[in-house]
Amino acid sequence: MVESGREDLRVQGAKAKTGATRSPQPAIPVEAARAPSRAISFAGIPFLTHLKWLVVGWVAVQVLASFVPWADFLFVPLLLAYVAWIILKVNRNGSGALAERARQLLAHAAEEVRKAQQTQTKKP
Repeated sequence: MVESGREDLRVQGAKAKTGATRSPQPAIPVEAARAPSRAISFAGIPFLTHLKWLVVGWVAVQVLASFVPWADFLFVPLLLAYVAWIILKVNRNGSGALAERARQLLAHAAEEVRKAQQTQTKKP
């Protein structure tokens, strides 16, 4: 028993001298590195960026309102313009998946209508 323990020590010493040691564990598991980000984003822009621009717009309107009467009501049109810009960006850069799905649904509905019409014409 003692002899096998010494042999294990010799094997470990030989490995240490040749550099044949265990590779260190990666800091991040491979599955976690490949996992998609769970950050919320709209139109490809992170939510916090949207929030930041809305806060900047609100502060700018408040600063303008300190000099111009009734300017604090400009935040609503500013907000609407931002939403319109986001919608325009989504439509311009969209992959067309929504339109393709709508086409599939319309084709399916048209097929159902044709089937219903054929069954009604066959009934005397």
